[in-house]
Amino acid sequence: MFQKLTKVDFFYITLFFLTLGFMYYSMVTS
Repeated sequence: MFQKLTKVDFFYITLFFLTLGFMYYSMVTS
């Protein structure tokens, strides 16, 4: 079920969490 992640997968996962973190940070600080 859980396939081996490639570097591209890690890149998109990191980008996704960075986006979530930035949105959360914007909500908290506004």
